[in-house]
Amino acid sequence: MTVMSFREQHSKVWRVGDYVYKSQPKYLMDNEIWCMDIMMKHGYVPEHERLDLELMRMEYVESEPITDVKEFAHKALMFVRVMKREGIRHGDLTPPHIFPVNNSVVVIDWAESRVWADPRPDKREEGDLHLMKESIKRIIRP
Repeated sequence: MTVMSFREQHSKVWRVGDYVYKSQPKYLMDNEIWCMDIMMKHGYVPEHERLDLELMRMEYVESEPITDVKEFAHKALMFVRVMKREGIRHGDLTPPHIFPVNNSVVVIDWAESRVWADPRPDKREEGDLHLMKESIKRIIRP
């Protein structure tokens, strides 16, 4: 019997050209697509589409140099406000999930996000605003 790690069972991610494909259980895919669809109208997530119940494709995003630190920090904090207004908690706003693009942010990995009123704890207990502030510092001063 082959034993897989939790991460391998949880999701698989791979890149083909200009796209990233992500395979994960349907309940996580439902959540991720729902949140990304909401945040897409604000421009904070990559273009994406669901290909199957457990498979999505999104555009590959690369971090760009930050040319205006103040603007970047402002837009990153605006992102958190927009999430709250939309009723979403990301729960893991750490640098691997945040890409500086055009002095703003593009955020990935929404599978374990929550609606604001969900009483279950986030993956990281610090909360989105705190995590974003810490991530901004780490992104600006690597």
